[in-house]
Amino acid sequence: YLSELLYMEVLQFGVSRLTEGFDLDGGLAFVQPFGKLAFGIGAGYTLRGSFDKLAQGENLISYDPGDAISATAGLHYYTGPMLLYSGVKYSRYSEDSIGEDEFFENGDELSFSAAMMFRPGPITITLYGADTMKSDSEASQAEAEISNFFTDRVDAGGILAYSLFSDNLILKTKASVKWLIDDGETHAKAFTFGGGFELVITDNVTLDVLSGYMTGNMDFDETDISGFNLSSIIRIG
Repeated sequence: YLSELLYMEVLQFGVSRLTEGFDLDGGLAFVQPFGKLAFGIGAGYTLRGSFDKLAQGENLISYDPGDAISATAGLHYYTGPMLLYSGVKYSRYSEDSIGEDEFFENGDELSFSAAMMFRPGPITITLYGADTMKSDSEASQAEAEISNFFTDRVDAGGILAYSLFSDNLILKTKASVKWLIDDGETHAKAFTFGGGFELVITDNVTLDVLSGYMTGNMDFDETDISGFNLSSIIRIG
């Protein structure tokens, strides 16, 4: 369980990026068990492609988002039908650029997370929460006007899974909530409800499909951010 969490944290799957160029994620993770306790570390790098076309007034410009590097560490403890997890993740971003000119650098992020998994029979219940703190972003050009959208992001949620056919098919339902907070004020909040399945195709290949509906708002209820999301992941191990 810990190695899977580290793997997903390092590679940052599930991040929506629209109209950007080709991105490449890579990472390594290591887990060492000590009886019922296990410790793991991981590191990853995200190479982010530039936008295909971006308009600035009447001109088309090349905008290249900064790459990201991350490091994560975690512990899990297994006791009977329950597993407890806690972890920390640090992310740092290189500078965005417009053409050949550096524009601004996204602030570093430090995230603390915890999860509890309980499995009575074929049912698995997972509860999780995370708090991400963000430092100030920095402008590389004096005329650039930037501000952090959040200094504190809070995530919480739960997953209910039901196993069929000796765990070869797992049905899932999920609910989560997210708040983006800046200077003590909530700038955005969103609730997501959904479900999906995890199918073991072979001993080494797993298909994970999850869909959901998100409803929420940002900028103090001024902007609606509701919509549907569908994601699919093929894991080969």
